[in-house]
Amino acid sequence: MPGSVEAGEALGVVFACFWTAYLTAAFGVGGGLALLGVMALVLPPVAVIPVHGAVQAGANASRLWLLRRHAMLPTVAWFTLGSLAGVAVGAPVASRADPDLVRAGVGAFILFSLWAPLPERLRPGPRWNAAAGAVSAFLTMFFGATGPFVAAAVRAAGFDRLRTSATHAAAMTTQHALKCAGFALAGFAFAPWAAFILACLAAGAAGSTVGARQLRATSDGLFDRVFRGFLSVLAAILIVAGLAAFVRRPA
Repeated sequence: MPGSVEAGEALGVVFACFWTAYLTAAFGVGGGLALLGVMALVLPPVAVIPVHGAVQAGANASRLWLLRRHAMLPTVAWFTLGSLAGVAVGAPVASRADPDLVRAGVGAFILFSLWAPLPERLRPGPRWNAAAGAVSAFLTMFFGATGPFVAAAVRAAGFDRLRTSATHAAAMTTQHALKCAGFALAGFAFAPWAAFILACLAAGAAGSTVGARQLRATSDGLFDRVFRGFLSVLAAILIVAGLAAFVRRPA
């Protein structure tokens, strides 16, 4: 392991990769944000977001492969075009954004997308998907885990549980891959982390396999209740944590 990461800590992260991949595959969301928290406790700060991105690209790719027949490719194509723009402008602009207010804003968007009736001009379609890709790709360059944001945007299309999970997996695979390319071009060295990333990818693939079986055995009604409930809790945490950190900041 590079840096000061101990073997036991690394194994703990690999173990977490299995369970967070299972969570995302079974219920559509939550695993990426949870894994980011675990990695932030163990990895050096400079490595957290790029290594997390590489691991999440693999975990979502394995989920996409398992559910590939259900992915809505036109939605993914527009999302990818938007993501390219978001990654291109994300790094220089994100460095000047307030991360605590952005975190609260992401939470507010999630709640809006889940519970508010969308105005006609915001109905899901090419513009909506491209905008969701651009905004989430911009945010992920410094926030790391924007899976809940993307999940809320995908869910607005009204897909069933299999199409929702597969389309979300395709969108996140693309976005995390683009983010990793951006970090590599910016000079981050992935090679020293290769063995650790491969172990995490293997654990994530196993978790996705078990989670996909759970997803197929779950009804659309139960999936939607868990999906909405979990996302709402995550959104509330983001809003409270972001605003609290902003208020407590020294003047």
